[in-house]
Amino acid sequence: MKKLVVALLLVACLAGRARAYTTIVAFNGQSPTWGSMPISFWINSAGSPAITNGSDFAAVQAAFQTWQSNPLTSVSFQYMGPTPASTVGQDGLNLVTFVDSSVPIGSDVAATTFLFETVDAAGYLTIQEADIAVNTTAVVSTSGAT
Repeated sequence: MKKLVVALLLVACLAGRARAYTTIVAFNGQSPTWGSMPISFWINSAGSPAITNGSDFAAVQAAFQTWQSNPLTSVSFQYMGPTPASTVGQDGLNLVTFVDSSVPIGSDVAATTFLFETVDAAGYLTIQEADIAVNTTAVVSTSGAT
């Protein structure tokens, strides 16, 4: 149950509410893609201040595994471990953070994904990095409690 709750939280974070996302498209109609798989990701070592038993780390990893296991996706992830990095930024880390209060997230948004991309000579968007910042005021739980 714990993994399911955080998995659902991450899905909500990544997908947002119905129609609460923006499709990124280059001038030539191409959507961004990752240059290679697996996509490495780190979780800020502080985890979620609301979850003190460490289950947030396992739940985030389980959420990425669930996404990767979906037969309709062609994505793979590799958990690289905890990192002291805590803020969104183009630093070479695909970060999941629960503690970055510096990013502009509205009070009605659970989390936001920040993409850092490059455009090649042919106009194709390549994702270099993606950071997920969970709203520091969001209520999160791995037990289902609110």
